Amino acid sequence: MSIDLARRTAATSTTTSADVARHVAALTARASIQDLSTLYAAAVDDHDVDRVVDCFARTGSFTRAGVTTTGSDDLRAFFTSMTERYVSMLHVTHGHVVDVLEDGAHAQGLVTGHAELALGDTLMVTAYRYDDEYAVEAGRWTFARRTLRTLYVVPAAEMATSFRDDLRIRWPGTEPQRVPLP
Repeated sequence: MSIDLARRTAATSTTTSADVARHVAALTARASIQDLSTLYAAAVDDHDVDRVVDCFARTGSFTRAGVTTTGSDDLRAFFTSMTERYVSMLHVTHGHVVDVLEDGAHAQGLVTGHAELALGDTLMVTAYRYDDEYAVEAGRWTFARRTLRTLYVVPAAEMATSFRDDLRIRWPGTEPQRVPLP
């Protein structure tokens, strides 16, 4: 996914009341979508699978490590498994760009952040990007598609020695893997 840099960063002018209404609607949509992303992270950290699933459209999808999970039932099973894997989690959003599309009911976004994951006795540190597509469903913004891209995931104790390496996917008990991003 690629957000149009020129369109997203263009200076805007409002010369008519219709322009003002469009800008207010886009700003309101952006704020709602950014809230969705923050509430999703809190629900994941709280292991609140029902709330996580409620962040997605009924036919929404989540892609991680090339595997896509689609629909509420499969998303519930996936996130239940994930929350059972980690003792505790902390996801922190660093930036969130939202581009509301012309129809006002769809948008795309880029979220950057990092997380700390307690995997057994190992504290894992990861940096990620989400490529998102959003849609209004039942009067509220939801994730239509959410794709996770990992910049690194390493045991915290190995951060200093692994970050400069291109083998920055280092789950305990597995061979290190290359990251898909520079």
